[in-house]
Amino acid sequence: MFMNALFTLFFAASHGHDAMIILRFLTGFGCGGSVSVVFALPAEFVPNSFRGSAITVVATFWMVGSIIVASLAWAIIPGHGWRAYAVACAVPPFACAVIVFAFVHESPRFLLAQRKEAEASRVMMALKHFNALPFSLSFPFPFLASSSSSCSISSSSTTSLSSLSSNIVQLRPLVGEQGMEGELKSAGVAAALTRVGALWQPRLRRPTFLLCVVWVGICFGWYGLSNWIPSLLKAKNVSLCWSGPMSPSCLYETALVVALFSAPGNLLSLLLVDKLGRNLLMTSSILVAAASVMLAGFSSSSTMTGVFFCIFNAVSVISWN
Repeated sequence: MFMNALFTLFFAASHGHDAMIILRFLTGFGCGGSVSVVFALPAEFVPNSFRGSAITVVATFWMVGSIIVASLAWAIIPGHGWRAYAVACAVPPFACAVIVFAFVHESPRFLLAQRKEAEASRVMMALKHFNALPFSLSFPFPFLASSSSSCSISSSSTTSLSSLSSNIVQLRPLVGEQGMEGELKSAGVAAALTRVGALWQPRLRRPTFLLCVVWVGICFGWYGLSNWIPSLLKAKNVSLCWSGPMSPSCLYETALVVALFSAPGNLLSLLLVDKLGRNLLMTSSILVAAASVMLAGFSSSSTMTGVFFCIFNAVSVISWN
């Protein structure tokens, strides 16, 4: 996130197309690097029964950010230009970087691999408070275990949540037969390729391949259409703004409307992800999104074209979540 903010500031001060392209490319590294961690942490910190909803809540804030970005563009660019807008866009990731560093707990698995048992114990105590679970010696920590590692918990006594703060949890470091500690500490390109290659072992090859295809399709379809939709709407004389198609603020109003139409999809995914399941929800959202795009492309009505594209934006976000 700090990298995202830093290169966005450099972009605001840049001149020339080449420098702008390079700086936006580097900004993407910062954004992409934070996305995987943002989804991994809640998956590790919450119970299985709430995991899908928790990750969906995190994903919902992509929509919140889109609404804020569209509103900032509308408020800043007409009067102050795009450079001031870029500076404003660097503030949220910088603030988030500071907040995360100061207040978000580190992964207990990572801490154990680093032999920081005391800090890992404090994090586990905080997670117990957060998840409001009764404390006992048999409480499982599946995300700390693996085929080559082990973890144990000891406490002075079995206790209720009300007296949990006085309890002492001691965790042994993650060290297994094949050296989990060394595996997690290893760095470099070779080590990273080894971990990625593990996803392509025979028993994981098929689901990994299918998930990669789905992810590429979702990204290609959503980003490609999002970049093309404004031009297509303009070509078909479709206006989603309330100040008129010739108004200078029409572009920003359209971006805001499109962002707002993500709200129904986010709400549906939050309510249904742990009830209908991930596969059914993702499959149905992709099919409805594809159908709405086809209908928008063949529609001769400017109004219906706008409606179909709004439906696309509303349901496609479900597959992201």
